[in-house]
Amino acid sequence: MGDSLCESGSFGGLLCDFTVSALNYSYHQTGPSQTWTDLALATSGSGQWTMAGDSGGPWFSLDGSTKVWAMGIHHGLLENAADQPLYEMFTPVTVATSDSGLTVNTG
Repeated sequence: MGDSLCESGSFGGLLCDFTVSALNYSYHQTGPSQTWTDLALATSGSGQWTMAGDSGGPWFSLDGSTKVWAMGIHHGLLENAADQPLYEMFTPVTVATSDSGLTVNTG
């Protein structure tokens, strides 16, 4: 919670100034019906948001020196009823690797 992050998408390019605002979020999509669990939500401090085609892109943090920390994998944009962006959704890297036995440097 509260981490400052960047996301790099194929279509939207590099965007920073996101802040993690929620963890363990569940999202249900209708048509086709799918449910994702353990997502993280992030808000945009700059008013810039990802776009269609950015899914699968990395979420990461910078420590102010030469290190980049893997934080997650982009899932999508959560919008309100008027199609205005509310949150970015991503799968935290710790969730993505928990069943595989892999480790990733996350800070």
